[in-house]
Amino acid sequence: MYIVNKTKIEKKYKFPSMSYLNHRKTQVAWINYQKMKATLINIKSIDIQIKDIRKMIYTSNPLLINLYNKINFISSANETDFIEIKKNSSFNEALIFQILEVDWLLNLADLQNKTPELLTEEIEFLESCLLEHTSNITPTTPYHQTYHLRLLEYKLLCLKEYLNFTLSSSPTPLIRKIAKF
Repeated sequence: MYIVNKTKIEKKYKFPSMSYLNHRKTQVAWINYQKMKATLINIKSIDIQIKDIRKMIYTSNPLLINLYNKINFISSANETDFIEIKKNSSFNEALIFQILEVDWLLNLADLQNKTPELLTEEIEFLESCLLEHTSNITPTTPYHQTYHLRLLEYKLLCLKEYLNFTLSSSPTPLIRKIAKF
């Protein structure tokens, strides 16, 4: 689960005009960079749980694996603690963008806006998708697909935990930050 900390004053991103670029790869890289800048313009930092970072070992994204390697050696950290990643360098900007783009992490603001009925529907849909995909796994299935299924199972587990937490107590979990990047 992650929490997006937004800036106080909302800004609008204006795409600059694309200069003449010779190669298609350069054009695609420029468009992706502008998409990242537009996504991150109103974000100050992001808080992410340590238990989510520990699952990043199963991704194929090198930035997320690098974050896992940095956090893996913090032994005093509780699994429910959060780590704040500030948008103060280009590496952190790329890291925050990758965290926002991942489909297996949960955004706390999105979860708080959903009713318990919507959450149960999402859980049922995710269970049916996982059941369908796990039946198709063979020994020749690429490892990144099997790891992605593991991450989706982790998302399902987190959704169930959050639903049980909201049904049993207040909808706002306690947030304790232990480190900043």
